[in-house]
Amino acid sequence: ELKALIDSNNSQADPVATVGNIADICQNDISENDLPFCTSLLLHKEKGIFAEVEGMQFKKDRRFVSARDKLLTLLDEHMKRMGDSLAQYALEIKNRCLAIYRCDESNEVKVSALGPIIRIIKYQFEGLTPARLEIASLHDTLTRDLERSKSSTGLKGRILHLLGMLCEYYPTEMFP
Repeated sequence: ELKALIDSNNSQADPVATVGNIADICQNDISENDLPFCTSLLLHKEKGIFAEVEGMQFKKDRRFVSARDKLLTLLDEHMKRMGDSLAQYALEIKNRCLAIYRCDESNEVKVSALGPIIRIIKYQFEGLTPARLEIASLHDTLTRDLERSKSSTGLKGRILHLLGMLCEYYPTEMFP
């Protein structure tokens, strides 16, 4: 059912309803045994979450902003459920979420894009060194955005949360 919904890619459908259906299936109908298959569908390069978010990125209609936000929130919730088994996808998730954060104009979407990055930092996946995660660059980007101060209170709070986690988990990269 999830595969059919993701494969349908119906441009006439309401994006929020479609995302809601995907989220409902992922959160309620997927067994623990099917989680890896669900992950592969959600992270599929051409039809997964990132392809959908990037395909809607320049659509400013409120429905599309809400759909992008819900997709990133779904990813964060799915990561919470999957835990350590997402290690192989962690770097790509971090990079793609950071790209969305940098490019999207909506503060709501930016807040949601930082959620999976926070989860990756928190999980401390083996093999993801500070250099591979580009912690110094991430710190610089977040600090610069915070200083610009055109962000919503929610986004500033999420940036501060992530900066705090970076200081906690990577103090030598933050304070060389």
